[in-house]
Amino acid sequence: MLNRRLIKHVVFYGLTLLSIQGAIYSLQILAAAQMSSADYSQVRVVESLVAVLALISTLGIPSVGLVKIANSKSIQERKLLIRYCLILVGILVAIISLAFFCALHFGLFQQKINLPIPLILTLASLISFRLLLVNTTQALEKFGYLAIVSVLSCIATIVFFKLIRHLGWPPVWSWLWARIILEAIVCLGLFKVKLNFKGSSDFSLKEYANQITTDTPKTLFIASLPVGISLILRSIVEHGPILWLASTNAPVSIIAEVGFILTLGTIALMPSGIIQGVVLPRLSIVLSEKTRDKNALTQLMFLLIASSVATAIIFTILACISLFFIPLGKFITTIVILVGVIITSSKVVASALGSYLLASNRRSSILAINLFTLLMCVLATLVFKFEFQNLVSLMTLLWVIAMIEACASLCYIKSAFKYKLVF
Repeated sequence: MLNRRLIKHVVFYGLTLLSIQGAIYSLQILAAAQMSSADYSQVRVVESLVAVLALISTLGIPSVGLVKIANSKSIQERKLLIRYCLILVGILVAIISLAFFCALHFGLFQQKINLPIPLILTLASLISFRLLLVNTTQALEKFGYLAIVSVLSCIATIVFFKLIRHLGWPPVWSWLWARIILEAIVCLGLFKVKLNFKGSSDFSLKEYANQITTDTPKTLFIASLPVGISLILRSIVEHGPILWLASTNAPVSIIAEVGFILTLGTIALMPSGIIQGVVLPRLSIVLSEKTRDKNALTQLMFLLIASSVATAIIFTILACISLFFIPLGKFITTIVILVGVIITSSKVVASALGSYLLASNRRSSILAINLFTLLMCVLATLVFKFEFQNLVSLMTLLWVIAMIEACASLCYIKSAFKYKLVF
């Protein structure tokens, strides 16, 4: 029987993802229903760009911080780790934002987005801090507070979006400011966890810092590098098709359609994300113990497997609804749904086993798999460039994405069984 506390955390974290991610994807769906293909393609390019920039700016620190904070032995150690994570992410955000702005200013690459770059960088920076703060709150298992902040931010964002649309703001600008407001409210709400996280008065935090030999900003940064590079590579694989299509000046209809399918797939992945968000801190604790609780492992892995079935069902339902109720969804056919199910199911397997490998401290395996996946994407890009002169149809691109995702999931399965995954 599943632990009641685990079920409660799943419910709270479910509310969190449904509020934050649900608001993000609801805004995208509203955009798809109200915008032209040209405008919606801009939305998807911006979402892809800020997602990649946010992961570069965090460099795996939220993921490693989650595991280390969850396994910390004292309140002082947790508080110090949180401070180190915030400082490192702050420095990285400043460096990446400045580098990106300078690259555009000096013409190192062309700007494909008709929106102010400072606003886009602001959104990317807020996402970076939100990723860290959400993971920190998960590690502290403050899922109730996380759910409250997320629900309130979702409500405030929807009210704001309705207000500015009523005032006649252009759809793309309405979407962009609503996204910024959402991320800002979540960050402000969750930062309070850090402020209210009081340490012991026996000795100062500075004195305690001198006693730590394993986790300093330097060692935390080094430990995060493999995970960070893996996440960046994975993000490039996921968002690469949209950014590549934009860079090749592909028809906006193809960018919009591919982006719409990937958005539906990401929404369908939310049940899996809910389960894994709660499972990972507990899984890291179970795997760190010398005597592993096989019953706990069985329960946790069962939840991960069950979520993969839900993903395929949800994607199919969303695709069918879009076909009838969203103008942009008219291109969806049975084959498109089939390919979408392959893509989303493969992502669930890869994400679930990636969580296991991360909790098992198998970061090099994650890095190797993601690097291999990226190389497959590069090879596919070169084939499109030299054999087809960048001309690509919707179905061809979706099948290529499906094959790459399927190969990645097979690599994760092989790696997990190589390290004796036990149930």
